Amino acid sequence: MEPAGLAGEHLLHALSRHDWDGIRRVCRPDYIHHAPGVPEAGLEKYVATLQLVVEAVPDMTIEIQQIVATEEYATLRYTVHGTHLHDFHGIPPSGAPITMPALGLVRVKDGLLAEGWYVFDSGMLIMQSPIGKAFSTKKEG
Repeated sequence: MEPAGLAGEHLLHALSRHDWDGIRRVCRPDYIHHAPGVPEAGLEKYVATLQLVVEAVPDMTIEIQQIVATEEYATLRYTVHGTHLHDFHGIPPSGAPITMPALGLVRVKDGLLAEGWYVFDSGMLIMQSPIGKAFSTKKEG
């Protein structure tokens, strides 16, 4: 596998194990994280955000579907699985299992992740919540 693909794979495995130091080891100290609707973040802010997610979904795991890589870039297609057991940004725990498909594009410099862009199917996440389920099962009439 190309260097970017290996780095991306190591990142996803570390995330699935909740291995914060492993994430730091695969990223450059000046790593920049991009995601929709939030300001870009440096490495420590990125790790802190992941820790908040794992607090809310303590059994979170990552299932890797596909990695397509060149020497400098890799596309990561994966699914996040877990159970929403604790508060997350004011959203009370539902106790419901979640499945959230995601895509990432990572850039590698000198063998380490330098930058990452991620998108998540948050609509699917909402539809798995009690409110989303209520809408999806409501009958017209």
